[in-house]
Amino acid sequence: MADPVAEPGGPTTVTTVGQGEAPGRPDALRLHLTVRHRADSIAEALAGCASAFEAVVAVARRFTDDGIGSRGMRIGEWHQGPDQPDGYEASHNLEVVCPDLGRAGELIDALAEAAPRRLRVDHVEPFVTVTGDMAALARELAFADARAKADQLAALAGQRVDGALTVVEGGNAGGPSPLGAIRVAAASTTFEPGAASVTATVTVTWQTSSA
Repeated sequence: MADPVAEPGGPTTVTTVGQGEAPGRPDALRLHLTVRHRADSIAEALAGCASAFEAVVAVARRFTDDGIGSRGMRIGEWHQGPDQPDGYEASHNLEVVCPDLGRAGELIDALAEAAPRRLRVDHVEPFVTVTGDMAALARELAFADARAKADQLAALAGQRVDGALTVVEGGNAGGPSPLGAIRVAAASTTFEPGAASVTATVTVTWQTSSA
């Protein structure tokens, strides 16, 4: 925050920085998966990986229309230990977005059944799909914060705030928070979404005048 100042020949101003945060609740889940297959030959490893990948994608399409994407593929020797090659392993990394967090556990269980012993869940990431309203609220709160600071500073200097001259938005939107909890039951996988937020920062220069 800056005390009210007067530019030569210009109005008296005060510049403040305001911050706002709008809370939300994750409603979708992003899964980072690896499908892999080991075999005695490169061709067999690739074929096995491809069949597992097709099975996983077929299951994922029951939960999402366009939230499936490949993220990389590799093939190489598989080693039981140092200098002990034991065939080849092919792996395919993909990302699956489940638009309904309530069905995420069902999706993971179905994926595990589709490719037993060939599927690895590398990472799960809950997130908020609709952030427009949250971002708007965060900006409103940030602007109100900047105005409150300006009013205080102006009053301390015997001034009053007349209005905003310039407004500059800055800062980054907050991403999803870490997953609150993951618990694996005997028959199904369920999730606790935790919380998420969107933050906004604004820098406002206000015109002031004598109180």
